[in-house]
Amino acid sequence: MKAGSLVLLGSFLALSLVSCSESTGPSNGDDTGNGNGGPDPIASGSWSAQADFGTFTLTVNSGGTAVTNISYSFSDFSCGGVTINGGLGVTSSWSITNRVFTITNDMNPDPFGSARPLTVTGTFADSGRQVSGTWSATWSGDNCGGSWQGSAG
Repeated sequence: MKAGSLVLLGSFLALSLVSCSESTGPSNGDDTGNGNGGPDPIASGSWSAQADFGTFTLTVNSGGTAVTNISYSFSDFSCGGVTINGGLGVTSSWSITNRVFTITNDMNPDPFGSARPLTVTGTFADSGRQVSGTWSATWSGDNCGGSWQGSAG
């Protein structure tokens, strides 16, 4: 609701404008509730994710600017005639840019064997507590892939 009044007092002109509004949500126009008009910061620490190949965990640094560790847990995952069970952890630093990251690791423990790259790409939601993305692998000529979802904590 807006109200305005114009008052002429002698040779002086005074203008008064009153404005009020009702709000039922964050005043910044976003839906995150952080009050700054943008997405919430990406939560640091451990994140758990579920994928077709099994599960994996990510560790995000304290600034929310990099993934510093990924640990895979495979459960009867087959691609290109290769089946994997068990786990693998990799520590490095993969940048998070505009809430997006990409990690590629070789899943073949034999340094003299054929490479078995697995790529995980993810996007952190505006809430800063959810993440989702895709994964892909090309092993022995077969293309495998799917989507995944995860959350902080």
